[in-house]
Amino acid sequence: MIAELIRTGRIGKPFFYRMEVRNRDGVGDQPFPNQPYFAGMPRFLLMETLVHHLDTARYLMGDIEEVYCRTAKLNFVIASEDLAMISVRHTNGVLGMIDGNRTTAADDPGEVMGSSRFEGAEATIQLRGGGDVWLGGERVFSGRGLTGYKGDSCRATQQHFIDCLLSGAEFETEGTSYLNTTVAAVEACYRSAAENRPVSIEEMTCS
Repeated sequence: MIAELIRTGRIGKPFFYRMEVRNRDGVGDQPFPNQPYFAGMPRFLLMETLVHHLDTARYLMGDIEEVYCRTAKLNFVIASEDLAMISVRHTNGVLGMIDGNRTTAADDPGEVMGSSRFEGAEATIQLRGGGDVWLGGERVFSGRGLTGYKGDSCRATQQHFIDCLLSGAEFETEGTSYLNTTVAAVEACYRSAAENRPVSIEEMTCS
């Protein structure tokens, strides 16, 4: 839905977005009750959670050129970062901010685990926590009441891979491309946080 709105020019030329990720499941002496292994991961928030938002940003706005990332640990029971702020620059000039933590409760709890805003020269798209999509002041999609996990997105993804295996068609997320784009962006975030500097995706890619 959001990709279609952007690509058909409904917001004009996009120039900025913000993705805010919030989930209060990482607090206390026994954080992440549904997935307690998160607490022992040597890399956590960027590798496990915000990778999806970097991938979505790349899908919606084009290839990522550079990131500047800062991380912190709010709950010292866990092994690694549980807060991150990522400033993103895309090859087409679009700028973005992805920030997340697993301590603050979402303002609008729901499947999205946060909210997103995409700004263009003509209008703005908002994705709210419950899955609703707003174009300006008009709700153009309701995420309420969808069946399946996270709006049945996991089943749909698996179905896509099965269909491609059966037909021989190319996967939408081809392995080498994913390694040199999304995975490279995550690695760039970790290097940026460690070295306190912007890091280009080109530094992280491999042939």
